[in-house]
Amino acid sequence: IVQNKCVNNFIRYVPGINLFEKIRLNSEDITPRAFHSGNVISEDNKKSIIVFGGMNEKDEILDETFKFDFQAKKWERVESTTKPSARYKHASFNFNDAIFIHGGLNPHNAVLSDFWHSAQLFDNEWMIIYGGITNGWIENYALSDMYALNIYTFSWFEVDISTSKSFNRGYYGSLCLVPYKKSLHIFGGTDESSEFSDAFSMSPLVTYVSYKTLTGKFEQLNTKMKNIDENLNDNDHVNLAEFELKIAELKEDVNNINNMMKTFEMKFSALEKLNEQCEKLLSKNMNAEALEKLEQRIRKLESSNVLMKHDSI
Repeated sequence: IVQNKCVNNFIRYVPGINLFEKIRLNSEDITPRAFHSGNVISEDNKKSIIVFGGMNEKDEILDETFKFDFQAKKWERVESTTKPSARYKHASFNFNDAIFIHGGLNPHNAVLSDFWHSAQLFDNEWMIIYGGITNGWIENYALSDMYALNIYTFSWFEVDISTSKSFNRGYYGSLCLVPYKKSLHIFGGTDESSEFSDAFSMSPLVTYVSYKTLTGKFEQLNTKMKNIDENLNDNDHVNLAEFELKIAELKEDVNNINNMMKTFEMKFSALEKLNEQCEKLLSKNMNAEALEKLEQRIRKLESSNVLMKHDSI
């Protein structure tokens, strides 16, 4: 949106020379729109941008999909027999050249899930979602929490954030993750009354699973085992061999979780101490070299039991 009007221009940023430039298109088949998603994918070693949904100048909510060909510099409509419902203000990311879409608003302004949030793919396994707006009893309110979705198991985990900075905005702008440093960068966004062009960095992004999460999984497995036992008593025609196999698998899962919990307890203690040192260095404006050493220590400590490695049960 430029001066309260939807646009369809295409601008590229060149990092090496710190320059924005407008791309001249051979066609302008895509109509002006806002609040859509865009993702880069590769097909036969050719990169394209896939745009989905959004809102046009007439405030109509769209379910269209367009592809931009970098070589031909033109847009083309993508037709599909199955597609997501019309929505805007949603988040999306691509994984193995498949596009995942999360949340948004439908044409009736009903919240499909949290909206106006930012999402990024991390380590080819986790979708990180930060911030957004959600429904409240009286009015919508801003979110400042972070969640991670494992795209293999489709399990959600809350990510604890320890920072002295309060982010009191729900309409986040761009979100970027730097995997090798485990750092998160946020740019811009708005709240109820102001627009922002500032940038923040949270580093390191310590992505471990909480003790509470592991305990919850332990309780879930115990519940499953109890249900199996009850079903055995209630059903005379049950397949005993099948239930015995399930019980054996669940017991193995429980043992794995117990071992993981013991390891994580030790890791948590060490990580908390290192994070406290990072906060002290940041508050005292210590030099970047000292901070980098601490980050390296944390990354080394995380390497054996980070978030993306735990969920094998």
